[in-house]
Amino acid sequence: MERDSKGRDGTPAALWTVAGLLAVVVLGAFDYAVDARFSFLLLYLGSLLIVADRAGRRAGALVAVAGATAWSLGQTGGAAPPPAMLFHAWNSLTVLVLLLVINYLFARWRDAVAQEYAHSWTDPVSGVGNTRYFLRMVESEIGRARRHGRPFAIAHIDVDQLQGVNDRVGRLAGDTLLGLLGRTLGRGIRQSDAVARLGGDEFALLLSETDAEGAEAAVRRLLTTLAGIFEHDGWSVTLTIGVMAFATPPASAEEAVRLAEQQMWAAKKDGRGSLKVATWQAAPTAPGAAP
Repeated sequence: MERDSKGRDGTPAALWTVAGLLAVVVLGAFDYAVDARFSFLLLYLGSLLIVADRAGRRAGALVAVAGATAWSLGQTGGAAPPPAMLFHAWNSLTVLVLLLVINYLFARWRDAVAQEYAHSWTDPVSGVGNTRYFLRMVESEIGRARRHGRPFAIAHIDVDQLQGVNDRVGRLAGDTLLGLLGRTLGRGIRQSDAVARLGGDEFALLLSETDAEGAEAAVRRLLTTLAGIFEHDGWSVTLTIGVMAFATPPASAEEAVRLAEQQMWAAKKDGRGSLKVATWQAAPTAPGAAP
């Protein structure tokens, strides 16, 4: 996963690249000035790894070339007798190849780790978050609600007739539908919100700092968008949705999701394609009771 414009921490990759090259210049100056029996190769390697981690493989390769050049000059003091120059050229080429190979292997390892991390939070079928991701996001929202006293809402979505789609046209078609639903839900929410597939035919939305009225309006907009897509693409499915708005934070993310799921099942009783919205508020603590 190459980083072209932004580094891993959000700093422009160009700044990391320039910083790495400046570090190589400084190291090269020391390398040139001190006895050639001292090698700064490990320090060049450290600069390379930092830049490769923060700015990507291409930036790392640039620092690798600069580092190998600085090492070569530092080891000769700028010149060498002709017989020794052949050996030095070979050693310099070896250092260059070594740094480039390390840069490549480090980039592959970093991308593998990033991919594994992403998979631990992502549902592979729909492309949105999984249950683990959603519970973590809800826990964060509960903490925010406790600090600032603002509401939030969870919409629990059930895809009606998904099993019928699988039976009629195959499970791959059902997976295509789930992917379409995940992408559409993801595009239809704010950056502060979250969407996840909880498994099977169930999705969930976390609507940050949103009360029941705002949550219902947001869900109805999504339903209108999805209804048009389903009709255009010929998907004979509907969505049953239960929305629970939390005026006060619940005890845990699991409880919040459970309450939203209960709303979804209440909506099911009204028929497929129904929407049911409610507001939950914690019971007031009795005077003198333990918190």
